[in-house]
Amino acid sequence: MDILINWVKFGILIENKPWAHDQKLQLEDYSEYMKRHFKENFLIIYLTKEGESPSEDSISSITLNDLKSKGQYKEISYTVDFKNWILNCVNICQSDKFRWFLRDFINYLDYNL
Repeated sequence: MDILINWVKFGILIENKPWAHDQKLQLEDYSEYMKRHFKENFLIIYLTKEGESPSEDSISSITLNDLKSKGQYKEISYTVDFKNWILNCVNICQSDKFRWFLRDFINYLDYNL
């Protein structure tokens, strides 16, 4: 798990995959972990370069479809979804220093992903 946000009764797991591939049963294991700790109250975010889906080696299509149907799984891309969110943050940010940081981060995404 790259990031786990634990609000006791709700959890968000972010799996960051800009370059690396999943390990065998990686998301399957993470799904089981989230179910044990949060019952049905969780979200798994799979963050990849282009919003790719995980491989069958990482999670079965049955489990993945079940998570999707319950709203417990979301695929997000760096190049579109995440970048657009950062651009929106730039537009509403009131701190010049932080706006520069966000712009630099967008440049990093553009040139490194």
